[in-house]
Amino acid sequence: MKTVFISGIFDILHPGHIRFIKFASSLADRLIVGIIPDKNISGGTFINEKIRLESMKSINYVNQAIILNENPEIYIRKVKPDIVVKGDEFKNRLNPEEAEILKYGGKLIFSSGKFNFSTSDLVNAEVKNQDRINLVYPHDFATRHKIKISKLTKILNNCSNLRICVVGDLIVDEYISCETLGMSQEDSSVVFNPIEKKRYVGGAGIVAAHAAALSNNVNLITLTGNDEASQYCDAELEKYGVKCHFIKDDTLETVIKVRYTQYNKTIFRLNHLKQNKTTTKIKNKFVSKVKSFLRSCDLIIFSDFNYGVLSKEIVDQITKEAKKRNIFISADSQISSQLGNINKFKNVDLMMPTEYEIRQSLYNSDDGLVELANKLRNQINIKQLIITLGGDGAFLNLQSKEKIINDHIPALNKNPKNISGAGDAMLVYTSIALAFGANPCESTLIGSLAAAAQVSREGNKPVNVTEIEKLIL
Repeated sequence: MKTVFISGIFDILHPGHIRFIKFASSLADRLIVGIIPDKNISGGTFINEKIRLESMKSINYVNQAIILNENPEIYIRKVKPDIVVKGDEFKNRLNPEEAEILKYGGKLIFSSGKFNFSTSDLVNAEVKNQDRINLVYPHDFATRHKIKISKLTKILNNCSNLRICVVGDLIVDEYISCETLGMSQEDSSVVFNPIEKKRYVGGAGIVAAHAAALSNNVNLITLTGNDEASQYCDAELEKYGVKCHFIKDDTLETVIKVRYTQYNKTIFRLNHLKQNKTTTKIKNKFVSKVKSFLRSCDLIIFSDFNYGVLSKEIVDQITKEAKKRNIFISADSQISSQLGNINKFKNVDLMMPTEYEIRQSLYNSDDGLVELANKLRNQINIKQLIITLGGDGAFLNLQSKEKIINDHIPALNKNPKNISGAGDAMLVYTSIALAFGANPCESTLIGSLAAAAQVSREGNKPVNVTEIEKLIL
């Protein structure tokens, strides 16, 4: 049985590494890979040695992977592999292990074909392009509606005293970055190797975090499980200045949505949730808590993901109380992967559904957007309606004084990195601008700029005022 040995840092595995490993494996029956330990790498690594070792062990071509706690030539002297493979870039350099290999009659081979890129190339490219916004400012829209840049800036800088209450489903978003290892030898499935996990507060939590970037007085009220995910959200939201009021139910689990991604594209989703019905006692406690904050509130935002927090009964009770106090109400009800109906949000000031959600709720697949908007407006009595269209921007059905404005605003970021969370950012910034007193078109433009900033980065992180101001041309 012939043995091949290779060694290296193998920091962030990329196709160049895989080609090198595959080539080495093809030369013999057994491939041993030596991982250079963290202590021997000047300048450090992006990924520690334990994770690099586990990543290497998961590759089918590799028979054995070790942390190389000694010089490669010393290890080679002990093991005496038949072949040692190094990259072509070492061909014209001094190779200390060559003398040891020749002593026992082994071979030193350089890999066929140089790597087209390295780990540092990938990382530098990522850093260089991080949060880059390819903005197309909607000058035509601004001109049509006589929107002045100075007015937008004034709105953004004068909302700090607005009292905001966010009510809805709390979610933890996890992103697990993966690399493709190849096709499974047992079946036709693709095998992925997880590289890195990142965690963010989502759902009503990120809505509240966006709001806290503008206002000093943001309260989040939600139902959660008595679990680690709830504790994580509480700690993270405190950093953003959100005041959390979690009504905890031991029969519930805080929702965790896991996205497995590759090259910033989702390849698989997994939701951890338990949608038990809460008791009447818990529901009453939740509604009472919300009502207590409505006594001193300017804006309430319903962030509904249809995971059980906002039933029609609860929405009706809260809306009725808010209307008594002349509080601005906005709502977003997402039904992309679960059952729901936006019709439960009656008499709100702003509704922001997707085209799919509005067609589902109206059982209408034929009418155009103007007809859809008018039917929903009449059915649930809403003032401002924004129908989001994904990469095509948004269709606007806005009430301005005594007339209805039907218009379209395009998606402003032409190079989105991750579209998750665009709707949340747009909802919050549009709602706050409207509650502050801006007109519907000004508010929608501010919301669209917030969405453009949001999709420029991976993960659902709150947009701040400075980011928006940089986009106002």
